[in-house]
Amino acid sequence: MSLIDTVYPVNPELLDDEIMAWTVAIGEVDESAFDFYHEELEKHLAFIRDVKLAHSITQAVESDTDEIIEASHDAIQTQGNLEPVARIGHDDPTLGKLPVAGPASVVASEKATDEEKLTCGYLAKSLEDDEYSSDSEPEAGPSIPHMQLQARAPDERYQERYECVVCFQRFREKHIIKLPCRDQYCNECLKQHVLASITRGNLNLFPPSCHRRPISDEVIASILNEEELELLRRAEVEKATTRKTYCAAVDCGEFIEPEAIDDTKAYCTHCSAHTCIKCRSLFHAGDCIPDEEVTGVIQLSDQQNWQQCFSCNRVVEKMGFGCNHMT
Repeated sequence: MSLIDTVYPVNPELLDDEIMAWTVAIGEVDESAFDFYHEELEKHLAFIRDVKLAHSITQAVESDTDEIIEASHDAIQTQGNLEPVARIGHDDPTLGKLPVAGPASVVASEKATDEEKLTCGYLAKSLEDDEYSSDSEPEAGPSIPHMQLQARAPDERYQERYECVVCFQRFREKHIIKLPCRDQYCNECLKQHVLASITRGNLNLFPPSCHRRPISDEVIASILNEEELELLRRAEVEKATTRKTYCAAVDCGEFIEPEAIDDTKAYCTHCSAHTCIKCRSLFHAGDCIPDEEVTGVIQLSDQQNWQQCFSCNRVVEKMGFGCNHMT
């Protein structure tokens, strides 16, 4: 069968029947399908318009950054100049409400286009900024002229931000600490890193370092308070002490510094308990009472030819090689 025979049947009556069948089929299509398709097209067209507008605003902000900063500076200065007049007219009901200059006035204008409203809204939001754009609490000190504050504010808002290597958040330079290894920490993450190195009973990470480079005392002092610095000092003493003594109180266990130890007992400054320096239990009068469990371990160590470490008194076992002495 040729292509002509397929498109044009030999019998014209069959062609009429086929046309009639297609007409009936098309007529049976639910009109709601066409409405749904039309609605989807409208939504997609609106999305394309929004994307186009967003790209236009981005290009405008990137290309006209200096002009935007200058315009915002003028708006802030104008508003600052109106503040004294507004305070004078506050008690005078005959004076009308003064207009507020700035991006917000453009956003509120009915004559402004959608692009102008979005651009100025973006600028107004950037002027508000986040919690690091300005200090949350005013600092005491000499007053700064209003014009100087106005000139400085836009520059501070557009400062470069740096990424913390721990939390991956971005901060201004004054909230970032750069270490000699070139890692950058925010104040809070570096503080937690330092405190993690002075965990009680586990000083393997002490002194605090990054990439095996110790963190300087000046940096540590700038992020820790007095109480945390005292914990750091105690950890340094504990690390340097050869024969360590800990409080025997069950609910304490704090390290006791050598200065608080005499010939028979150690005084805990944390809970005020006394510890016997011989048996390491709570201080008692007379001879030390042997601990059955400790005695059992000592007997087992003698049978297995184990030895006690001269530094920490822990039982150690020779692995079959090396010399027969401990240092």
